[in-house]
Amino acid sequence: MTVSEAVSLVLQAHAIGEHGDILVLDMGEPTRILDLARTLIKLSGNSEAEIEIVFTGLRAGEKLYEQSFYESERVTGTSCEKIKRTQVAPGSWTGLDAQLQHLFAELPTSSDPEIRAMLKSVVPECQFDVEILAKATVAAG
Repeated sequence: MTVSEAVSLVLQAHAIGEHGDILVLDMGEPTRILDLARTLIKLSGNSEAEIEIVFTGLRAGEKLYEQSFYESERVTGTSCEKIKRTQVAPGSWTGLDAQLQHLFAELPTSSDPEIRAMLKSVVPECQFDVEILAKATVAAG
């Protein structure tokens, strides 16, 4: 996406959005990073023989696929074909604050699985890749 396209979409979202809206841009078909790298190498005037492509694997927290919406969200269209509106039931600030206070209080004495369970109670859609978490823990330790 070019800068001018991004600015145009932000202005359009501002024009069609209402207070509290969550607007999501339909980015079209996903692009493989490898294809993007090869295209950039060609556009730079080089060949793949001149520039090495290194596969490093996923880092902690990275995803292979992006999920635009959760099953619990209601998705509706807007006047712009490429912008979708989603709505979620508003939560209680008091309830969230209580959950976060509990989480912070329990952090020093809780195991990793217990912390993940507490996080999942705050954000039910939260998913953990145990292998990535283990690598991050080893790297940080």
